[in-house]
Amino acid sequence: HGGNDVGYQVNDINEKNITLSIAQKIKDGNQNSQVGIFLTRDSDTNPSVEQRINMIEQMDADIFIDLNVSKDTQSSTFGTSVFYKTDYYNSELTNVTFADIMEQNIVKAIEGKAIGIFESDDEEFSLLIDQKIPSLSVTCGYISNIKEGEMLTREAYQNNFANGVLSAIDEVIEKLY
Repeated sequence: HGGNDVGYQVNDINEKNITLSIAQKIKDGNQNSQVGIFLTRDSDTNPSVEQRINMIEQMDADIFIDLNVSKDTQSSTFGTSVFYKTDYYNSELTNVTFADIMEQNIVKAIEGKAIGIFESDDEEFSLLIDQKIPSLSVTCGYISNIKEGEMLTREAYQNNFANGVLSAIDEVIEKLY
């Protein structure tokens, strides 16, 4: 999402702003000199899926994390979930392990609720298709839940979320190298 594509929106809260803000906080908060964080968008633009995949390949990335926000018909739904593809396998780190590490670290950092880790389908998570590196899609929360939607816009909450992602990245990089 980005540019004219706001993603999910409830009232004045939209997915593109939340995910960009969290992604920038992840990049800015990285203190591990062994880890370079690259964003497939660092402003309010909307590169195509193909452009994003090309960027990932050109960056020669070691891992890939997609951030999204969701909404549900049940306004009571809230929490964090992580989606993965089973195609990638490394004896040191599978996508399932990566997803579990990511969700545990985020939930601990935000003192939130884990919905679970799930295998993704190709249609909804096209950026995860054919990745040759550990790859995840992280659902940051549900803007259809009024309380969580408001929390997702708060700077402190976004910083905590970013710190959870960074902790997971550090743990995963340690397993890979």
